[in-house]
Amino acid sequence: MEVLYTLQDKTVLYAKDGDEVVAEFVQLTAPSSKQLKHTTFLKQSFFRALNSLQGSADQKEGAESPDMKAEDVISMLYMSDVDMNGVLLSAIELFNSGVALVDGEQRFTKPIIDTMSQEDLELMTGTYLVNFILASALAKAKKA
Repeated sequence: MEVLYTLQDKTVLYAKDGDEVVAEFVQLTAPSSKQLKHTTFLKQSFFRALNSLQGSADQKEGAESPDMKAEDVISMLYMSDVDMNGVLLSAIELFNSGVALVDGEQRFTKPIIDTMSQEDLELMTGTYLVNFILASALAKAKKA
């Protein structure tokens, strides 16, 4: 399975055939056990954020919705007591590990990631969480 994340801010540049190219999207693929360190940290951070939500059971049920979007996940993480710096640094390492390709062809290396806006990094992290790391947990919530 793969998901395409369309870059919002067109500042991500990479080299192609000796030219500098502006990236349009990032192709995201499912993790393997190679990325276990990063995926478990991200999943644990999400569930810690979910657990730390204050309020009614209705709010928690909404957070477990299978229709959850990237923006929802990131907002929930920011509103919780999880270490967002750690979440984003772990996401950078995950994307650098081979699960992300710029324009579907160029490995998403640290120098390329460094040109990315914070908003794109956050939304791409949320997209990855929703589609790959939390997909099974959200599917179980839908069945319940």
